[in-house]
Amino acid sequence: MTYTVEQIRQQPAGEQLDARLASAFGWEHYFAKTGIVVKRQDGKTFHAHLSTTWSGMELVVEEMRAEYSLELSVPGKRYGDRWAARFGIYSEHAFAETAPHAVAIAALLALKGETA
Repeated sequence: MTYTVEQIRQQPAGEQLDARLASAFGWEHYFAKTGIVVKRQDGKTFHAHLSTTWSGMELVVEEMRAEYSLELSVPGKRYGDRWAARFGIYSEHAFAETAPHAVAIAALLALKGETA
C-alpha cells in the first residue's frame, strides 16, 4: 500500500508505525504479546519500539545515517511544543510531541521521497 505524505504525518507512535519502519528498512518482523519483534539483515533480533523510545530512535538513526543526515530541533520558539525532525535537506520535516515519534515519521518521509 502506498501512503500519502499526510497519512505518514498522521501515523501515531506505536506498533503499526514500528512495523512500517521495519518494512521500509527491509527488516523481517512479527507481532508478539510484548510488541513488535524485528530481525535485521545482520541477524540481530530484538523488540523494536522504534517510534516510542530513545533506544528505538537510536536504531532508526543508525539505519538512516549511511544515506542521510539528521536535523532534530527541540521544542521551543521555532516549532512550539513539538519536536521537529528531518533526514536530509530535501525531505519534509516531521513534527511530534516526542523525539522518537518525530524521527520515525521523518525516516518514512525521507524514504517515501526516495521511491516517489
